[in-house]
Amino acid sequence: MSVYLKLPIFFSVLICCINAKEVRIAVSDLLADTVVDTLMLHAQEKDLQFKIDSIGSLPALDKLNAGELDMALIAIPRRSTQPSSNYQLYPFAYSTSIIAVNVNNPLDEISINRLSGTFGSHEELSLSKWSEIGLSGWGNRSIKPIVGQLEGSISLELFKHVALEDGKIRSTVSLLKNNAALSIISNDVAAIAILPTNPQDRYIKVLSVAKEQDSPAFEPSDDNIHYGDYPFRLSFYIALLKSEVPNLAHVVEALLSDSVANVLSDSHFVPIPYNVRQQLQMDLTLRSKRVVK
Repeated sequence: MSVYLKLPIFFSVLICCINAKEVRIAVSDLLADTVVDTLMLHAQEKDLQFKIDSIGSLPALDKLNAGELDMALIAIPRRSTQPSSNYQLYPFAYSTSIIAVNVNNPLDEISINRLSGTFGSHEELSLSKWSEIGLSGWGNRSIKPIVGQLEGSISLELFKHVALEDGKIRSTVSLLKNNAALSIISNDVAAIAILPTNPQDRYIKVLSVAKEQDSPAFEPSDDNIHYGDYPFRLSFYIALLKSEVPNLAHVVEALLSDSVANVLSDSHFVPIPYNVRQQLQMDLTLRSKRVVK
């Protein structure tokens, strides 16, 4: 029997079966729409009882450290508070910010410093012409900065956090729905955009990004995002009590499946690379076999 309850501030999903131990799970409200259905289906298939709360990552982290949860899917930014040493972390997915231009723009890479000067309102380096970024022959052609936005995406907030140190976007930046931004980029060689996902358009080119002006630039591939070479990323983890890993390994395996990875990709997230998922699943299978029947 399944019971689905919606509350004013958060929702709680309770999936019950007789004599089953309750597993307390928190899911970041950024991920809830993507993974809760998978968890519900898995609980039904395995005759488990899940209590799932969709809350913010910080409250979930507090509950984890207070021992009020068995598992959580949460965002953990760099330099933030980490779960206590009693918890095992498994990488799950990433939010990112994609920088794109028209395919006929000769630019292939850009530094965070130049992105700050292009999009930020209070940056020491203020860039408004393509010649200021080093494009010879472009004269006084103005840069047209735009932002493509999707409901539920935090790509703009992530960009501001990394490139602008949580500063403001300048007033000349156009904030548009993602489809409108893609249309402009594919038709205007002078435009540059912050996008929530990797565009699948032959008239749009994704730029590699360098953390420093003279450092290597990296494209937003799954590997570069996962290993931290591409600078715009917010990491989501599966966190669970180390003592519960053998018992709950099958839940983590379900979350690391190809089907969930496909759903993440369709929902403006970047799943961890396939080979990393495969290795984690193998390790989890071995650990789950240690459970005494």
